[in-house]
Amino acid sequence: MQGGSATSGSVDEDDHHARSNSIRIFLDAGNSSASLQELLRPGVQTRYAQLELMELAKTIVGHRQGPCYVTLKDVNIEGKAKVMMIEFQTVATAALSMITSLFRKSERFCTKHILNHVTTAFAPAKICLLIGPPQSGKTTILKYIAERLDSGLTSSGDLAFNGVHPHPSIIPRIVAYTPQLDDHTPALTVQQTLNFAFDCTASRHVRGMAKQNGLATKETKLEGGDPRNKVNIIIDYCGLDNCKNTVAGSDTLRGLSGGEKRRLTIAEQLVGTSLVNCMDEITTGLDSAAAHDIVESLANACHVFDKTTVISLLQPPPDVVNLFDEILLLGPNGTLLYHGPVCDAESYFEEEFGLKKPENLPLADFLVTLCTQEATQYWAASNQEDVPTPVEMAERWKRSKVFKEYIKPRFHDAVHQGRYKQSNAVNQPPWITPFGATYMTLLKACFQRSFRILLGDRVLVRSIIIQRLMQAIIIGTIFWQTTKDGMKVPMLFLLSSMLSMSNVYMVNLMIMKRAIFYKLRDSGFYPTWIYVMSEFISELPLQCLEVAIVGFISFFFVGFQNSTFVTFLIALLLICLAFVSIYKAIAANSRSASGAQGIAIGFIAFSMCFSGYIVTKGSIPDYFVWIYWILPFPWVLRILAINEFMSSGRNGVYDTPVPPTNQRLGDMYLKSFSIPVDRVWIPLGFIYLLSTIVLFQVVYALGLHFRRLECELPIIVMDKDKDKAEKPGDATLDPVFEQDMMLEDAEENSKKAFTALRSISVVPPAITLSLKNLCYTVTIPAPKDSGVKKMDKILINNIYAHFEPGTITALMGSSGAGKTTLMDVIAGRKTSGKIEGEIL
Repeated sequence: MQGGSATSGSVDEDDHHARSNSIRIFLDAGNSSASLQELLRPGVQTRYAQLELMELAKTIVGHRQGPCYVTLKDVNIEGKAKVMMIEFQTVATAALSMITSLFRKSERFCTKHILNHVTTAFAPAKICLLIGPPQSGKTTILKYIAERLDSGLTSSGDLAFNGVHPHPSIIPRIVAYTPQLDDHTPALTVQQTLNFAFDCTASRHVRGMAKQNGLATKETKLEGGDPRNKVNIIIDYCGLDNCKNTVAGSDTLRGLSGGEKRRLTIAEQLVGTSLVNCMDEITTGLDSAAAHDIVESLANACHVFDKTTVISLLQPPPDVVNLFDEILLLGPNGTLLYHGPVCDAESYFEEEFGLKKPENLPLADFLVTLCTQEATQYWAASNQEDVPTPVEMAERWKRSKVFKEYIKPRFHDAVHQGRYKQSNAVNQPPWITPFGATYMTLLKACFQRSFRILLGDRVLVRSIIIQRLMQAIIIGTIFWQTTKDGMKVPMLFLLSSMLSMSNVYMVNLMIMKRAIFYKLRDSGFYPTWIYVMSEFISELPLQCLEVAIVGFISFFFVGFQNSTFVTFLIALLLICLAFVSIYKAIAANSRSASGAQGIAIGFIAFSMCFSGYIVTKGSIPDYFVWIYWILPFPWVLRILAINEFMSSGRNGVYDTPVPPTNQRLGDMYLKSFSIPVDRVWIPLGFIYLLSTIVLFQVVYALGLHFRRLECELPIIVMDKDKDKAEKPGDATLDPVFEQDMMLEDAEENSKKAFTALRSISVVPPAITLSLKNLCYTVTIPAPKDSGVKKMDKILINNIYAHFEPGTITALMGSSGAGKTTLMDVIAGRKTSGKIEGEIL
């Protein structure tokens, strides 16, 4: 066996040298621009093996990258948690809490330690596995490195990259963080999602490389190259090639499976040019083969490109653990128990603490178990001492030989890297700019993305158009060619109310987008103002379409003066944009959708009350009249009314003098609603509405940028009587002690109870489930070059299966194979698509 391993190792080494020599020959045969052209040519991942392609890329562009040591010194992270005395809330306890909160000064909070005096260092070209029990701080330490700690957490200690502290604005360029949650825009396909990521994070770097090698982007496209070819390579390596034209989907839109979304999340963060990769539970939801392939690709990239990679995994299998160079074990309350080579972890705990791993137990499971009370089963029976606590293990690790010989030298290497400013990788392009593209490129990419999202939600666009048509037709027919000119003011009030209330859907839409915005903004894709501006521009055509539908139909149905049409449309557009901006500002500064909707509806009702129609300006008390002047509703009603009644009207009816004062009829209509008779209020109204739009767009941007409302404080339930002392002579048995004392009796009683229930309960009948030629087909949009609009996609193909009662069957398959779909079809939960075959 050993001889075979040596032979295999020599063969692998010869193959590696052969690949390197072939790359050198390829590069020596021509200039570097030719090799870069080959790297940008589509399908390059099929012509080269993965390691060979990475070596080629490193030879071309790798010399511009440098190592990045990440050092953490005495890091402490704490957070506040709400303390509750009741574990399960009821209506009565909730009402009681509301009443007591009125008389209590503040809520009760306690401090929770998440990371506890963590000192370690991560080295380049080393892929580290981060494991630990739940609530041990795995996610927190990754977020701390990426500087994305949740709001409400306080940290102390030192975090450095190559011994220096880069500006916070360029940290997302240095560190790429892959979150646990798969938040993606439902209407975008895999290809569109990754193309956007490339445009925001890597387009400037690729164009710079092409320019330095004498290539232009247009010339590269003409010669068959693709500047975004990195996206195609990552799609292939992440196993997304079969679904690259499939939308991400959501709960209401069919799209990617859970495993495919997980791989898309990984791919999205690999498109950029980061030096450090922090990945949080990236294999959750993936099958074992896909998990192994992805981790193996990440390990190859880490070793070839000298990347610093830290990955947390949940219950990794042994073959995946063997792909890592080192392992970091976190214990309860964020104590660091071990950080060193994977091969030395088992011997370290056996030699230092006498904890021996059983032969049939995987290493990762053994290490995680050491952080729990079950560690006693690995404790030597002859040892008279107690099992060391996690805090004692953490203190001993800092004095261990592994820490001194493996971790401590990395701090010296980091100092060496940071001593020379020009050679430090974090001081070199492309990591010295906050974003991976110019502002114009970012604005263009964000605009295209926002416009695709808008057009991709066809149900929303179709429903908006139908709704506006129906509303305009109803209002137009109610006031059809009215000869009672005094009724036009109520019509204008109704029209303005409809446009302001119909856009309340923006509140829910913005809150749904908020999590995706946080993820992309924190990843350094774009600044907040670019996102807000591009979103405003992309939504403007739909707003104009809404106003055009409502304006054309209502204007000519009612019979307004033709000369006032342009001002009429502009006023409607401005009030529509003003209220959309207000709703966005409310959504950006509200924690929940229900709260934001309540505020938005309340604002509408408030605006309608002070619009000048329900209660005219002359009837509003002086101490409330300021409200009339600051709300947008009175301004638009004033513009529309003055625009109509200051004109001559049909056949000059508004210019007719009314005895005995001989005032114009149009002026009398305006004065009856306390509206000033002066055209100067029209441009003033336009200026006010434009200022309102700008103001609330700024409030919207500030709310997105400075407020993080996606998480709430955790809750800790405490015993009411925990701190209460017993009165003398009234001491009673401790309930915890009593519970432990009666545990065996409770188990025995449970067994007897189950036996009794089994004897009297009705035994359900045995059911045999059979599937015969089961097929499930859905209709999806066809590719653009297919020549058809729609096509059928088979999700379940001719399934034959038989399930016996009293047996458990494991349903297995790769991500996207149709496991969830099969169970939904059997359970009768599919309401669309075509089901064929028999379920018996």
